This record gives sequence, structure tokens and C-alpha cells, in this order.
Amino acid sequence: YSEDMAATVCRALLGEQSEGDMREAYKFFDADSSGSIDGEELKRALPLMGEDVPQDRLEELFRAVDENKDGKVCFEEFASLIKRMNPKGSSGGGSGGGSSWLQESLSGGLTGVTGAVSGVTGGLT
Repeated sequence: YSEDMAATVCRALLGEQSEGDMREAYKFFDADSSGSIDGEELKRALPLMGEDVPQDRLEELFRAVDENKDGKVCFEEFASLIKRMNPKGSSGGGSGGGSSWLQESLSGGLTGVTGAVSGVTGGLT
């Protein structure tokens, strides 16, 4: 990933989460410029977002993120994902020993999720 892409994603995830920052990150992840993020694009985006999702759980994660069940992640669903991964205004700065939103959103938990975002989102219920 380029430095520009990494900086944009960091601003979207860890910064003010402005619509502009999230739209820029969304454009990076929408590799084919289709206006939506498909399963493969989400799979490639997750490591840059600090998540390591096992291959056998990717489809389940995609279904959880695709709130309107149209088979693609629109900007609004992406923004919702970002905000759930790193909610602004959470007590304790988001640190703690709890599991990430990704872990909680997948049935039965997701034991293979690690990374920066998981550490930041701890304690979500």
C-alpha cells in the first residue's frame, strides 16, 4: 500500500472520522471504481484496517457488513463499519481487554482476529 493510502485509512479509522476522510478511504478500497466494495475488495482492505480475518470467516463478515443484503458494501455500510470498529467518544480511549466489533459480530466469535483495530475497539458490546 502507498503512504497516501495508509495515511488516508489511518485518518478514517483513528482520526475524526469525517465523511471526507471516510470517502477517501472508501475510494481506495473500491479498487475497480464500481461505487461499491465487493467481497474481494473487503478482503484486501481488512489487513490495512488492522484486522486479520481467517479465510473461512470472510463470507460471514461480509454478510455482517452488508446490512441491506445487496451483495456489496456501499459507502454508508462502510462508514458504519468504521464507526463500529473505532467508536469516537468511547470511555477509556477504546482500550481494554474486550473483543473487537468484528469478533462480536460474527456468530460464535472470531478467534483469529488480531491487529491494531482490534486493540483499539476493545470493550464493545
